[in-house]
Amino acid sequence: MSAANSISRRTARASSWMVGARILAKTIDFVTLMILARILAPEDFGLIAIAMVVIQILEAVLELPVSQALVSARRPTRSHLDTAFTLAAARGAIVFFISIALAYPLAHFYDDNRLVPLTCAIALAPAMRSLISVRMATYQRRLRAQPVFLIELVGKVAAFFSSVSVAIATESYWAIAIATIVSPSISAVFSYIVAPYMPRLSLRQWRYFFGILSWTTLTQFFQSMLWNFDKLFLGRVVPGAVLGKFYMADNVSQAPISMLVAPVARPFTAAFSNNRVRHKLGAAYMMAVRSLVFFVAPVMVTIALLSSQIITLLFGPKWFDAAPMLQGFALITILQTASTPLTALCLATHRVAALAARAAIALAIQVPIMVALFNAYGVMGVIGARAIVNTALLIMTFFLVKRITGTTVKAQITSLFDIIPALISASVAAFFLTLFWPDAQSRLVLALEIGLILGVAATVYLGVAIAIWGHRGRPNGAEALIFEIGNNIQRRLFVSSRRLQTPRG
Repeated sequence: MSAANSISRRTARASSWMVGARILAKTIDFVTLMILARILAPEDFGLIAIAMVVIQILEAVLELPVSQALVSARRPTRSHLDTAFTLAAARGAIVFFISIALAYPLAHFYDDNRLVPLTCAIALAPAMRSLISVRMATYQRRLRAQPVFLIELVGKVAAFFSSVSVAIATESYWAIAIATIVSPSISAVFSYIVAPYMPRLSLRQWRYFFGILSWTTLTQFFQSMLWNFDKLFLGRVVPGAVLGKFYMADNVSQAPISMLVAPVARPFTAAFSNNRVRHKLGAAYMMAVRSLVFFVAPVMVTIALLSSQIITLLFGPKWFDAAPMLQGFALITILQTASTPLTALCLATHRVAALAARAAIALAIQVPIMVALFNAYGVMGVIGARAIVNTALLIMTFFLVKRITGTTVKAQITSLFDIIPALISASVAAFFLTLFWPDAQSRLVLALEIGLILGVAATVYLGVAIAIWGHRGRPNGAEALIFEIGNNIQRRLFVSSRRLQTPRG
């Protein structure tokens, strides 16, 4: 087995547990969101969106991904850990106090005094995230996901009970703020139980972090502006209810990314760092991209086809106007997924400056296009602008990968071609089922309808994909992993049935 295949298989096995844990954590998030959406009004989510977006951008300006820097370090020492903690804690304090200073100007700009206490309260969330035990990075270096997601799961459960309780008692937007604050606070405390570390202030290794973090900070700023400029812009020009629906549709479309892509992509930096040979690194990168797109694309296409049913089932009829927004966001997410491993590749090869330049160019393209398309087509024009920008980002990604690994643009594109027949087949099956399925008269029937369509689409997709994979000679990839899992399940079922049939003496 080649080195690229070996690394890819190790990453896939390490990621399998991550996906399960992440799905559980995001399921809690989703249940919380569903309950809050049915109790609160869209305007409440629009108000929260403004405060959260401003703080997210501020976090990005002062972004210090010390965990990624520790993972990339060849031999991290105690002084590396202490420097990482000191930088992270300082960054959290700065974000907190600047957020408080911006609360009044923000309320004045959007003409809503509720933003003052809301912004000050939500600013606690990034401060607490900065205090998570830096020793958690050692688990990421070893491709161990359990401890990382254990602390996240504890925080999600605490946030669920606290926010739902506040929502039921007050029917106030503060329930959303409570969830935002409680989750990182509990996770931070629990992280020191899972990964014990005695905090100590030190800047002895600041030079190592500065080389990585200086460009990373700039990159995170541009990327955060890319993903959040639309909400800042819409918050000024549309009613709060419209912004709330836009925000909700965006969150729903990002759920598969959080559940599937984020945990799978987490070990990529360590995996790419372990492979310094250029052409093998390119092969591992292409396999990572193809595996992500293989799993995410059918999910997002099905969400786009069932957007009306999904919005109605999850959040109720008052959110129905968010369905066309969800359609657009879902399809855009496929483009976004194809670029996801680039960040890990650039971090592993110390090309973070290229990420900053790419994001800056995309932001320069986005602002004028988004304003022009909004004036012409309203909110859907903003979504169209995001699609154009993500296409531009993907094109730039192809050329960056070529420069770093030597893999041609043609090779990168053609590696995704064999997914298309399976994707089209699943889409056609789902589309025809939606045409002939009668209108649901209850939430239970609607849930059964969505479940059946998803099941049929998944069966068709996997069937066609496995058939194409077999015709191509069964190369290593996502299909091989699925085939291996299927064989293991079949063998276990066979062994279990034989045991049941064997008479006991």
